[in-house]
Amino acid sequence: MKKMVKAAAGLTLLALALSSIFLLMPGDAAVNLNSSALLSPIPMQAVPEAMTLQVDGTYAYFIDGGGDLARIKLSDSSVEKLVTKANVGEIVEVALDGNYLVFTTIYNGLSKIFCLDLTTKTITDLVPSRLTTKKAFPDVAGGKAVWSEWTETVGTDGRISYSRAIIYMKTLPNGAETTIDSSAAYLARARITTTHVAYETLNGGTNFIKLHNISNSTKTDVSGAKRLHDISPNYVLYSSSGYDLQLYAISGGAKYPVIKNSYPGGAAPTAFAIGKAELVTNQLVVWSASSGKIYGSDIRTVTAPTGPTQLVDCGHPWPAFALSKVGTNPHNIVYCQNSGTAGVYKSSVNVQ
Repeated sequence: MKKMVKAAAGLTLLALALSSIFLLMPGDAAVNLNSSALLSPIPMQAVPEAMTLQVDGTYAYFIDGGGDLARIKLSDSSVEKLVTKANVGEIVEVALDGNYLVFTTIYNGLSKIFCLDLTTKTITDLVPSRLTTKKAFPDVAGGKAVWSEWTETVGTDGRISYSRAIIYMKTLPNGAETTIDSSAAYLARARITTTHVAYETLNGGTNFIKLHNISNSTKTDVSGAKRLHDISPNYVLYSSSGYDLQLYAISGGAKYPVIKNSYPGGAAPTAFAIGKAELVTNQLVVWSASSGKIYGSDIRTVTAPTGPTQLVDCGHPWPAFALSKVGTNPHNIVYCQNSGTAGVYKSSVNVQ
C-alpha cells in the first residue's frame, strides 16, 4: 500500500492533530469526496509518508497518542487497543492485509518485525535472529509479508553509513522465509501483491525498480524509476527520474503518466515532491504533496487519467493518509492534519 521515510532506527514519532478539510475542486466529477467525519478524539502518532495508517473495510489501524497500536471501527468510532508500546517497543510502521497486521518496532535499540493475527490476537516475532539489522518498509498480501533489512555503521565522525538492503519475504505467521534480493538499494522500499514483489534497487548508482514474480522468481527491470510508492495486481506506482508520478503495467510493461512535474501547481524541487501515494485497484491514484494537500486521479482510462482533483487540505506538509482497498465504491480515506480538533478523520472517496 509510501516517501522519504528515514530508517527505522532514527524515526521519531510525531504527535499530529487534525483540522478542517476543503472538499473537492469544482468542475471534476470523476473523483468525489463525500462528507468528512471525526472518527475519534484520540490524537494519533504518525510519521507522515510512513505506513502508520492502514484501512480495511471495517477498521482504521493507527498508532495512538500513547504510542500503542489501535484500531477504530469506521461504523461507530469505537476504539480497541491491539498492541502496547510497553510490550513490543516503539512501533514505527504498520502494514495490513486480510487477517494479518505486520509492524516494525525499536526495542532497547534493536529493530524487530512482528505479525499480529487479528483473529486470535497472537503476536509472532518474524525474525527472532538478526536483531542488529534494521527492518523497515513492511507490506503484506496474500498471507505473505515483505520487508527491507540492512545494517548501519556509525563512523568516528558520527556519520551513519548504510549497507545495501536485503529484501525478504515470509509466509505468515511461521512459514518459510525467502530472500528476494540480497543487494537492493540503500534503505530500499518493497511492496507486494499476491503475485509480485516490487522493490527499489541500484545499477551503477542509478535508482530503478525490480519486479519479482513470486511463482517463478523471474525479475523484470522498471527503468527510470526514482522511488516506489505502491503496487496493485495490474500496476506499479512510482516517481520517475523525471519527477513525474507514473504507472507501470505489470502485464506488457507499458508506462503511463499520472501527473507531470510531481505535484499540481509547479515543477518539482526534488524527486520527492510527492509524499505518500496509493493505488486503489485500477480506479484511483491518491497522493499527498508537500503543499499539505491530498489529490486524486481517476485512472480507469489509464492513457488519459483525469485530475488531479484536490480531495483534502490537511494544513501540514506531507500529510499521512490511507485508503481502504477492500470492496467497491465508496472507498474510505483516513488522514491526519496538524490543526483544529485532534483525532482521526475519515471521508469517502467515490470514483463515479
